[in-house]
Amino acid sequence: MIQIAIRNNIITEQEQELYEYSYETMFARIIGVFTLVAIGFLFNCAFGVIAFCFTFTPIRIYAGGFHARGYAGCYLASVVAFLLIVCVYNVLDVAWVAPLVVVGSMASAIIIFFMSPVADPNKPLDEKESIQYREKARVIIAVEVLAIVIMVNITIFNQIIFFMGAAMTMEAILLIIPYSRKHSRA
Repeated sequence: MIQIAIRNNIITEQEQELYEYSYETMFARIIGVFTLVAIGFLFNCAFGVIAFCFTFTPIRIYAGGFHARGYAGCYLASVVAFLLIVCVYNVLDVAWVAPLVVVGSMASAIIIFFMSPVADPNKPLDEKESIQYREKARVIIAVEVLAIVIMVNITIFNQIIFFMGAAMTMEAILLIIPYSRKHSRA
């Protein structure tokens, strides 16, 4: 596809590497989302998958944290983590969802607020990006916490609340991993 675009003078040979990377990234994300959606339908938590993706994606972009070295490692780790989240949801007594999510979300929000952004060797940030990403991550996490608090108080669908909280908790863990690795070597 890229070679055709080069032959038809749509892109230059100098842009080839950029387009290859872009297509790889796009296809990896599509495969990841399709896998999560399939898991959601398989385990009867499709609304939770949507809530997870809408909560996790924006905070992940700006808060940073651990990044796997390649697409395969990222995909495998994401699927395993998400399956763990789904299993916890399926065994959790519904009465515990709201209190667990509120406490977990608040703890995760504090971690994200103070630690973000966390650069990773596989995704470094310069100083300007760090400042911009910190501000955006803080706004996003504040909006997400507010959304959870409102939904808990008007008793919106527990599945949505749980998966939103799980997304925040997963991001907090991904922020802690590089920090703990750095300090365990010292």
